Amino acid sequence: MNSTTRILYVIGLLLIIPMQMANGQINKKIMSLPLLRNIPPMEYFYITTGIHAGGGYLFASKQHGWNISGDGYFMFSDNFGLGAKYSLFSSAVQKDFTVENNLLPRSMIPQYVHADTKEIQYIHYAGPSGIYQHWLDKNNRFLLSGTLSAGYVHYRKETRTEPNQNLFNNILSRGSTWGANIGVSAEYFPIKRRGLAIGVSTNYKYARLTKINEQTRDVPRKVNFNAQSLARLDYLITIRSHFQIPKNKRKYGRV
Repeated sequence: MNSTTRILYVIGLLLIIPMQMANGQINKKIMSLPLLRNIPPMEYFYITTGIHAGGGYLFASKQHGWNISGDGYFMFSDNFGLGAKYSLFSSAVQKDFTVENNLLPRSMIPQYVHADTKEIQYIHYAGPSGIYQHWLDKNNRFLLSGTLSAGYVHYRKETRTEPNQNLFNNILSRGSTWGANIGVSAEYFPIKRRGLAIGVSTNYKYARLTKINEQTRDVPRKVNFNAQSLARLDYLITIRSHFQIPKNKRKYGRV
């Protein structure tokens, strides 16, 4: 099973949880927990989804990049929910250098060539997530949310050298591990608890990579090295939507 299949499998598996909640199979067990027994039951199913886009900063390599992510939660109360989160982070670094052309015979005058190396890395994250929401005002316009998640992390780096492809090998590096995510967001609803909300959010992701597979034009190889930190801080613009599904009706509507 390759990395893409694993990510799709994890996301698909996580989608089953909210569906089972909607049928009441998991929701009853969750609401029976001691901390939630005193919460009055809701007359509707409450679903919230979010799309986030912005930048990120990798602490170990001191690189900035872009980030896009999405999440969805089934709310079993006005404050607590369970769902799934996915994010993609990417950054690029370009290096210019001069190197001797070793393809020429040694008896000739040394010749140097200019080369450009570009490194592009992608970090995928997918996993289950929990959310806590708190309304900051009586009119339910300002919402503060906190999320906590743990999941699967896939790392991919492409090293490309141009224009002298005969002098260098392009390298593809891949690896996977497990990580965690904690996030905070503040959102504003133009209409009271309805429709779309816009806000800002920040996430801290932690993961460490201990093994990586490198593949060149010649032969693939597995490389063990000192643990590489993939910890980063994301700063994002958030668009969130809230949906209400009445328990006694088949018609779906927006909160």
